[in-house]
Amino acid sequence: MAVQEQKEEGITAFFRDTFDTDALYKGIERKDYYYLYCIRELGKDKSDNGKVYLFSLAEQLKMEMPEVSKMVGALEKDGYLQWETDVKIGRTYVTLTGKADEILDKESVRMRECYERIKSEINPEELNQMAITMKKIRDIIKQEDEE
Repeated sequence: MAVQEQKEEGITAFFRDTFDTDALYKGIERKDYYYLYCIRELGKDKSDNGKVYLFSLAEQLKMEMPEVSKMVGALEKDGYLQWETDVKIGRTYVTLTGKADEILDKESVRMRECYERIKSEINPEELNQMAITMKKIRDIIKQEDEE
């Protein structure tokens, strides 16, 4: 293997293996968890019985409406959402199903358990340094995206 290929594999492995946060999620994909989490949070802010209008969701996720519709359709198909139309105002909204609430709660417990284990096995100074380093890495990646 050429040196350049080894370097590229090392870079790929760094991002693939070092930042494999997807491994934390067992019952759902990370992106789907994030979407459902955002819907739950937006639903808490409303007095509409958990209804989240697609335009609000698009704004929150910084996504275009066609992307949001596609994502909502997939989550509805998987049984996580109900997608309906508010005929009074002519806009569509989603609500979480019991299945969504269950998976969000289950994943939340798993995250807390993992976090507690991390805190028990890694000293606070190391955790703090890691958090600082991760923030720097996140900022660098964000700058790359903006360029």
